[in-house]
Amino acid sequence: MNQRVTSAVARMGIDIGKSAFHVVGLDAAGKPAFRGASRVSASLNS
Repeated sequence: MNQRVTSAVARMGIDIGKSAFHVVGLDAAGKPAFRGASRVSASLNS
């Protein structure tokens, strides 16, 4: 989930599942600024 965000993030959403989680950042207009996903097991082990 290493992405460079080029616009300001006004809102951020996180969806936590059993085996993965997703992150979405929205700009002030409500358009997606970035999206990312990661496995839960990979995040817990780092």
